[in-house]
Amino acid sequence: MKRALAVIIALLITLCGCTLLDPFAQPAQTAAPPESVRRVNVSEKQELSFTLYFLDKARKKLTTTVRYAEPNESQNIASLAMELLMDGPDDESQMSILPLDTPVPRVEVSGNFAGVYFNDDLEGIEESDRLVAHIAIVNTLCDIAGIEYVGVYTTAGELGGRTAEGYIPIGAMRKYTGNIGEFSQGLKNAISEIKHNPDYEFLMQSVLYFMDNRGEFLIPEIREILVHTGKFAAALVDELKKGPKNTVDKSAILAEDLNVSVRSDGVDLTSTPTPAAASDSPNINGEPSVMQESNGLTTAPGQSPAAPINTEPPTTGTQMPDEPSVLRIEMDKSPMLTTGEIVPDKKLAYASLAYSLYPVPENVNLIEFFEAGVPVNGLVENPIAENMVQLSDFQQFLGNGIKLYFPKAGALALVQINRSVPQNDAGKIETCLRELLKGPKENESEGGNVLPITDSGIEMKDFLDVSKNGDTVILNVNINFQTTCKKMDEQTEYLMVYSLVNTITELTGVRRVQFLVEGNPVIEIGSSLDYSHPLLRNPGLNTLG
Repeated sequence: MKRALAVIIALLITLCGCTLLDPFAQPAQTAAPPESVRRVNVSEKQELSFTLYFLDKARKKLTTTVRYAEPNESQNIASLAMELLMDGPDDESQMSILPLDTPVPRVEVSGNFAGVYFNDDLEGIEESDRLVAHIAIVNTLCDIAGIEYVGVYTTAGELGGRTAEGYIPIGAMRKYTGNIGEFSQGLKNAISEIKHNPDYEFLMQSVLYFMDNRGEFLIPEIREILVHTGKFAAALVDELKKGPKNTVDKSAILAEDLNVSVRSDGVDLTSTPTPAAASDSPNINGEPSVMQESNGLTTAPGQSPAAPINTEPPTTGTQMPDEPSVLRIEMDKSPMLTTGEIVPDKKLAYASLAYSLYPVPENVNLIEFFEAGVPVNGLVENPIAENMVQLSDFQQFLGNGIKLYFPKAGALALVQINRSVPQNDAGKIETCLRELLKGPKENESEGGNVLPITDSGIEMKDFLDVSKNGDTVILNVNINFQTTCKKMDEQTEYLMVYSLVNTITELTGVRRVQFLVEGNPVIEIGSSLDYSHPLLRNPGLNTLG
């Protein structure tokens, strides 16, 4: 049996570019001869390419340009893309999507969703320009690997959702390649339809925030929701109480018997409004427009892709209200689901409601919670006002997933583990190292089949520094790391090293890992690998459990 297993493992490694004769061979790569080994130049940089979307001079369509830049260690790639987009085009045939003095928005990336938050209502921007900017931002970020959906928010609601007829949240949006004029008309038709049809129902892609399985962070899930006229908030709360569809990485966070009422400026957003009087505004008839088919929202023929909240046209054209509204979330008891072994921070439940319900009303940047009629205090240390919080107060609870690779018990293989970390830490090499050294958590190692990368005392302090040279990460380790490796058998060292290599090369722009000892290049650290050149990832070792 062991002999058969060894043959199978060797065959797998062969398929990944390794030799059949040596089960600990490295993936095929160009190795420098020992005498030419030298320290790599860590000053070299690797720039990433970004496809940016701008408006053409004729103001009829979006056109693209490619720009190159390198994110700094503390910056996520989506934030850099937004900085480049807000800088405006270099090509004279293109126009900026927003005034150049518009502050760069905050970008939060979690899972396959990116939320873009402007700390301004952008009230001076024309209706059509806001929609164009919304779509340009969505398309720019959706061209980044890993981002499939984007939401764009201002302090007055979703950027592109304000029309002369009223406000309508667009929802989680995929890359859009259709006609912008049709998109705009679709929004106006949707507002008109809901104004005059109290029985109107439609499907919308919404962003719901659930708890990760360790009870530490919120992770978004995009879900198609059937919405009844005027009951968008109620539909979102009901879906939150059902829990996530994906229970591998997420857990339910709200009690199923929780009763929630959502209000803004005294208007109940969880009940059906009285339909408006008939007008000459057009209704939706016939088949869905290109916008309805292409922007990630699913609609039946004759139905709208989004849910309006304020259906009354503004009193002064497209001017936003001068004073922000308050989103009041009233609950009959504590919202947190208390069953299960994990006891998460209670604030996660409030953060889940805040993030999930934030797009519903317009012109909201303050939130207040009530439990059984009593204001909830203490959610933040320095609130902007008594009993009030802002959405940004809950940023700390947003997580993002990283892939870690741990040795599999009894096999020459690595197990992929998905783990949530603070969203701004997900792209950092140090985060990968720190999480690997923590070892697998109890709920990540079913049946004990996942092992720590080492039980020999290697710690973060053994990594003296980490740097990047083009597509290569340089790990400068100390003598203790080398001494510990020399005490390992070949398989243990091999799996530990490739746990590091395969995890780090999951990061954008990283293909190889170079090891140095006390700043110097080496040929050997332990006994199973040649360290004279950077190590490529070995996908043949990876399994899902």
